[in-house]
Amino acid sequence: MIRGRLVIAIGGLLLASLCAQAQFPNLSGSSNCTAADFVANFDFATGPGDTYTLVINKRNVSSHACVFDGPVYGPSLAPDRVEGEPPVPLCYDCKNRGLPPAQRWLDPPITVKSGQVARQTIRWRTKPQNAKCLQLDWISVGSGLLVVPSLFKPVCSEVDFSPFTLAPSEETLPDVVQVPALKLASAKTQYYERESFFLKVTRLDAVGANIEPCPRLYLWHRSP
Repeated sequence: MIRGRLVIAIGGLLLASLCAQAQFPNLSGSSNCTAADFVANFDFATGPGDTYTLVINKRNVSSHACVFDGPVYGPSLAPDRVEGEPPVPLCYDCKNRGLPPAQRWLDPPITVKSGQVARQTIRWRTKPQNAKCLQLDWISVGSGLLVVPSLFKPVCSEVDFSPFTLAPSEETLPDVVQVPALKLASAKTQYYERESFFLKVTRLDAVGANIEPCPRLYLWHRSP
């Protein structure tokens, strides 16, 4: 398995949009908490075999516990179909598809305390079997928007999304490649909207390291 941790996020843009509850439904997954109570980060994993997995880690940054008992929302894909074909099907908890519906959908709620992480996975196959493959431009997951076409593998099957589970601590995650720490600096501390500027990027552990002359950077943005 090849696994990468996305820390500065996303190669166009990751937008965690925190919308006013009066205008938009609560997509946090928790009935007693809002999207503003969480900070989301994402992992991308290739393998085993021809599977590709997007892992969503939502950390509770509020001062109270959040109970994940809200409605089940699947990801939104764009595009959502190959031209001339039906939409790519979404499958909730596909590994348990053989169980009676009542047992599949009545998942016990999990309680995510302050500082803990709720995890959800989105998985598909990357080699054609009985379906034509789709190349994604972006994925919307709850209150997050991932615009990273260069990181998305082709979608060649139905898309399986899991229930939320309580994630282990960061120290116990296996096979994670840690991204080097970066320091960002610019000439000013404030800029006008759409103003262009130069950004200096320095690796903090750059002594003796080989650094790409033009590395690709990803933007992680959280709405106020």
